[in-house]
Amino acid sequence: MKSVTIVFVTLFLASFNAFSQCNTDPMVQKCSGKLGDFTFLKVYKIDKAKIGESVEFSYVFSGNTSYMLSLCDDKGTDMGVEVSLFDSNRKLVSTNKLNGKVYAAITYNCKSTGIYYMTYSMADVNCGVSVLGFKK
Repeated sequence: MKSVTIVFVTLFLASFNAFSQCNTDPMVQKCSGKLGDFTFLKVYKIDKAKIGESVEFSYVFSGNTSYMLSLCDDKGTDMGVEVSLFDSNRKLVSTNKLNGKVYAAITYNCKSTGIYYMTYSMADVNCGVSVLGFKK
């Protein structure tokens, strides 16, 4: 009986996890399309059910290069994902939330090569994506 209970609990938790994940493929396509003349670099998938309230990623940015982070969410508004970009000294250098308004993309003109940190949080959405692009 104990093994039946364990199997049932395992299957229940596995099915809950499958339902809590989101389909990011359409969001990746949409966000990649926002890059314009920026060259695609990387996709960051942000799943609130998996990561809690915020998550941080890092990437090495090169000096004398412009970067764009485009943001998309599962509600289609693209305003549900907030990002803060920090330099290697953890100094805030850009954000998509200004004066209470959230923007669907940010650009940053990098002057110094180093590790940059992107901290994402979400409000009223379950998941989203961020696409990083660059141009010289």
